[in-house]
Amino acid sequence: MSNALELRKRVAHDIMIPRNQLRYIDLEDTAEESLQIARKTGHTRFPICNGDLDDCVGIVHIKDAFRSGQEGTSIDWESLKRPMITFSMDEPLEAVLQRFLKTRKHFALLKDEFGGTVGAVTLEDVLEELVGDIQDEFDKEEALVTETSGGIFQVDGLTALHDLSDDLGIEFQAEEVSTFGGYITYELGRMPQQGEKFRIKDLEIEVTAVDERRVLGAQVRVVAESEEETEPVAETEGEDG
Repeated sequence: MSNALELRKRVAHDIMIPRNQLRYIDLEDTAEESLQIARKTGHTRFPICNGDLDDCVGIVHIKDAFRSGQEGTSIDWESLKRPMITFSMDEPLEAVLQRFLKTRKHFALLKDEFGGTVGAVTLEDVLEELVGDIQDEFDKEEALVTETSGGIFQVDGLTALHDLSDDLGIEFQAEEVSTFGGYITYELGRMPQQGEKFRIKDLEIEVTAVDERRVLGAQVRVVAESEEETEPVAETEGEDG
């Protein structure tokens, strides 16, 4: 009941799979290159695109490739495509769920106000907001947030802010981003370096892993109110207090 009520407060952006985590079938690639992507990822549904995700022409279910009877090196992906549905980033999850059920779709792209693709959302993601994590035989159970010692948490960069809010007991005011890694780079206004330490609002953060595009992980400690009163800390290193 609680999850159903909370669903009304969520929008598509809250559970978005970021664009840089999406794999797609590029019509400019060879059929064999596309099959390699399918084998490597193990996914069942792929956007069909001309060059990149901003020019998506449909979606293909990998089982359609096997049912088509076409040879692996001569698969005509465009002939197998189905219509792709899209949502705006601020589409309420209730509306997302209703449209998924009405159209019998499981995957959709999220678009920004300029029509660019910013990520994707799946039916499974929406259902997990209602019933909790849905694990199958291919999922690897990995905790995104783990408490180590002394009130310090190890947080995966892809952790959804609303989930982290529950774990840490604080509220995040960040409509522009949905993941903790995105929150760090947004608040800093730049990409942090591995090993860098800083303070953002009520959190002391040490970045433990990054790549060229995002924060992969960080250690986090919530600053208590008593610490706020006795030992003020600057927002980030290098700034005046």
